[in-house]
Amino acid sequence: MAANNYNIDWDNLLKFIIPSRFWLSNTLNWLKVLIAPVIRRHTEFGAFSADQRYYMQHTSQVIYLEKVLNEKFGPITYNPLLHLITRSITIANGDNPNRDYVFLIAETQPLFLATTQFIETLEENIAQYNDFIINIPTALTIVEASVKAEVNQYKLAGKFYKIVRT
Repeated sequence: MAANNYNIDWDNLLKFIIPSRFWLSNTLNWLKVLIAPVIRRHTEFGAFSADQRYYMQHTSQVIYLEKVLNEKFGPITYNPLLHLITRSITIANGDNPNRDYVFLIAETQPLFLATTQFIETLEENIAQYNDFIINIPTALTIVEASVKAEVNQYKLAGKFYKIVRT
């Protein structure tokens, strides 16, 4: 949809609705005051629809997530058309620690744990494993909570990440 689908010239609309004999009287001004809340809601709707269009244009792919983070938190010199050259916030592949899997007897691949190995809980696994790492330069003063909120809006469910200052 085009951005101008929701533009309404309220003055002309009022003139088309009411008879011409009321155009120069206080009736037109009175009607403008009456529709002021409608105009305000219409303006809020226009801003909301622009935000939703922006959100729908970006996915959880690395290139789009980098673009969103650089547009919102990056330096002023960032240019989306020259993304690979002007980006400062980058996303790298995450850490994948080696795992020792325990098999069931029916799987005929038994693995016995040594005395130094432990079975970890889900929280311990999550602390070690990251699907991606967000690298933020130390020169940028960014609140991590706002970066997390933005990333959580776009990332896929079940994906884990960490933020690293570089």
